[in-house]
Amino acid sequence: MQDGHDTAHPLGAPYAWFIASGASWYTIWGMQQVIFSWLLVGVLQEDPARVGSAQMLMALPALFLMPLAGCLADRFGRRRVLLVVHVLSAGVAAATAGWLMSGRLTLGGLLVLAPIWGSLMSVQFPAREAILFDVAHADLARGSAGTTLAQFAFLAVGNALAALTTQFGTPMVLAGQSLLAALGILPLPKLPRGASTRTASRTEAGWGATLLEGLRTVASIPNLRLLAILTVANGLLFLGPYFVAGPILVRDVYGGGAGDVGLFFMMFPLGTGLSSALLVLRGRIENGLAALVAALGLGAACVLAIALEPAFEIVLGIVFVWGCAGGVFITMGRTLFLEGAPASHRARVVSVQGMALMGSAPLSHLLTGLVAEAFGVATAFRGAGLAMLGIVALACLRLRRDAKTTAAP
Repeated sequence: MQDGHDTAHPLGAPYAWFIASGASWYTIWGMQQVIFSWLLVGVLQEDPARVGSAQMLMALPALFLMPLAGCLADRFGRRRVLLVVHVLSAGVAAATAGWLMSGRLTLGGLLVLAPIWGSLMSVQFPAREAILFDVAHADLARGSAGTTLAQFAFLAVGNALAALTTQFGTPMVLAGQSLLAALGILPLPKLPRGASTRTASRTEAGWGATLLEGLRTVASIPNLRLLAILTVANGLLFLGPYFVAGPILVRDVYGGGAGDVGLFFMMFPLGTGLSSALLVLRGRIENGLAALVAALGLGAACVLAIALEPAFEIVLGIVFVWGCAGGVFITMGRTLFLEGAPASHRARVVSVQGMALMGSAPLSHLLTGLVAEAFGVATAFRGAGLAMLGIVALACLRLRRDAKTTAAP
């Protein structure tokens, strides 16, 4: 027995339903990445600073909503939270299609749309991650790797579907996005409800104390604390180059269109899918934190290579390798956070993971846009890569010190 669950069937039907639910969400999110970026850089032809500002607004809700979302999922039910998110996502996609068909596309409208999508992403994250533990607790290493594989495989599918805007138009693709969001509701009744902490939470000192419990829990565990710091670094130094500098690079350096932006975005999840599949076959990695740090180092090398502005086909290959490193980072981070979280606070603890990653994204997007406009897109990639190499070096020193302490008699 583990955490009150029967471990006789490591990954059974509930896990399959969980993957089915995630397939819907990550497909529509992959579509959103490409559609939103192309509307900014391709249709409206915005400058890098405005692209960064718009992407910042999409990421900003994570700073404020992620802790609340974890608390809501623990208190009121994870399936219920996901149901609301899928219904609202279907409605927003359909409304956006209608708006585009009216011919009134403006930057102001996109700036309103960005935080709406960012809020939906932030609210669903802790609930979905907490359900992962419920359905894969008996073999969490493979369950986490399989989830990362599915997540990025369907992100790639979404990127590819969004690239069809060239053939069918953005409103039609958005209509398909709305339908996929609605289909994601069907697997939800098959998922476990999860342990409820609503009654116990009523005895706590209100919502403020409840929201801080995830942060306190992470801060009290040394490895989780280091993991949270590295996750912040990943979000701060990698998200902006990928989501802001990437589409600008495709447009300004390589003269690419919507399909090329889709290819750029698609290569990362394909790489992540490959490394995740290998982790599914391998099973648990004993020193997951060291593997995570090594993956960040490889990612930094890839970002520096992109800054050299090689041929576009080579850039796509580099982004694929970057995605392979991302698969290790995401899988190890997911596993370590879930394993270190108390059952009663699991959604709140993983909300700290989401806040560390996506909460750092607004600053990353804004800074990347400003640096790209002032000094060029290559400088934005180069600065991020060098900064991450410095952080990786410091993390290696910490791991080496810990290894010496453990080995000492």
